[in-house]
Amino acid sequence: MTVRTPHPDAAERFIEQLRRKLRHARRTDRDDYIAQIADHIRESRADDDANDPGTLDALLIRIGEPSVLAKAFYAAERVKLNEARRVLLWVRRWWIGLALVAVLVAGVLFLVWASTYQPLSLRSSGEYSDSVVALSGKAPIKLTQGNLQPAAWKLTEGHYRLSILFPVDNLNSLAVNISPPQIVQGFPLPESWHLESNDSEKQEPFKSVLVKGHTYREIVFSTSYVCKAWPTGNPNASSFSSQTITNIPIVMSFWGFQHTLEVSIQPFTLEIAGDCFGK
Repeated sequence: MTVRTPHPDAAERFIEQLRRKLRHARRTDRDDYIAQIADHIRESRADDDANDPGTLDALLIRIGEPSVLAKAFYAAERVKLNEARRVLLWVRRWWIGLALVAVLVAGVLFLVWASTYQPLSLRSSGEYSDSVVALSGKAPIKLTQGNLQPAAWKLTEGHYRLSILFPVDNLNSLAVNISPPQIVQGFPLPESWHLESNDSEKQEPFKSVLVKGHTYREIVFSTSYVCKAWPTGNPNASSFSSQTITNIPIVMSFWGFQHTLEVSIQPFTLEIAGDCFGK
């Protein structure tokens, strides 16, 4: 403990030392605290013998060292800080890091959203048609008529071309790209894809196209079946197989993310009486 030599201005020197120790505190809080200490010293001296240096020295010893008072003051100030002010001070100190984290989180959320965004309708709607024509051989037989039952085509012996016209609807406001898949399972090769004009029957090759928000594009998918009669005695000669078609795949792209989607069409059936998948 510091031993003071009595001096007429010992109280002033004490206050000045305390002020230096509290130089990092907020000015208003520091000035209020120092004023309280100064008032206490002044009132205590008024009650004691103001001309007795020993009395003043004892008073200052009872009050405590300026460094001890300052330490207690800072501890009390930290306790007084509520959670909101602590968060505010922490934000002020780390705002650049917080901004970077916010940008990173926003970027991750955007990528998650973009990777799952899928506005295309997967339900059958709008114009739809299918047709089977014979390029050679026997004509296909349409087994059903009217709109109340699914169409059914019977393939026997010949070279047939199947064409399916169906719409792809974008139900939301953001545009997406669509393109054909590399292969459509369940259909023979080769396959061909065309875009049909929404206003006419004009067609053009389909590789990739932008579908704007709340619009649609009409797609024509075509493939060929080369059917031969089953040899005499083959177990399949007296029966037929069937292929029911309910959807067509389409590749949708948005911000570099791709989804292969199954677009529903009105179901129709192919009854295959010959060997339509042989080499």
